[in-house]
Amino acid sequence: MQKTMRLVSLTITTVLLFCGLAQAQTGCPDLSMSSVWQDYEGPMVLLVFPDGSGPPMTEATLAGGAIIDATIYLTLYGGCDNYGVLLADFPAEDMWIESIDGSLVFCSGGNIADGPTDQEGKTQWSRPLSGGGWDLGTCRVAVTGDSSIAASGLLLQFNSPDLNGDLKVDLTDVTGFAEDFFSHTYNFRSDLAFDYVVNLSDITVMRAGMGKSCP
Repeated sequence: MQKTMRLVSLTITTVLLFCGLAQAQTGCPDLSMSSVWQDYEGPMVLLVFPDGSGPPMTEATLAGGAIIDATIYLTLYGGCDNYGVLLADFPAEDMWIESIDGSLVFCSGGNIADGPTDQEGKTQWSRPLSGGGWDLGTCRVAVTGDSSIAASGLLLQFNSPDLNGDLKVDLTDVTGFAEDFFSHTYNFRSDLAFDYVVNLSDITVMRAGMGKSCP
């Protein structure tokens, strides 16, 4: 069911790290004040292609095939000399989504925010991501290079025709998919249509991904 602006507190081990690394024009973030949220409480699955041609975050899938908006929102507050102030113009490349268990691998720049924070300190992830592998767990948002400050898990899972996460879809992935298809034992990594069965619908997605790799 829909849940209004579910906030997940961002935690930080030390603000001093960011004060030392921050650029003067953007300041440094205070993640104890910042927040990240989605409008829906999952689980949801987003299909990811290495070349970024998969569906956008606004078209994630619920079990059974229904489409749901999985956009992730972040509001960033400043620390150091900008303590308590909404942090505008913080670079997109310094904010990204990551897989908590590491089984999802992203192409360079394939998981960063849509753009820098606006004048209200806000940014989001709504565009297609580029990467491979799969993740049945949760993802989180990281800022400024220290994953220890990332948000606790968001209920968004990932899948890709790049089953082995080497950032290209080739015969190795087809071999793994065939093993799952003929085993008659459910395996999430090959359930590319997210309907809890590995069947012809998943073959269609695998075929669409063949030959794709990072830009």
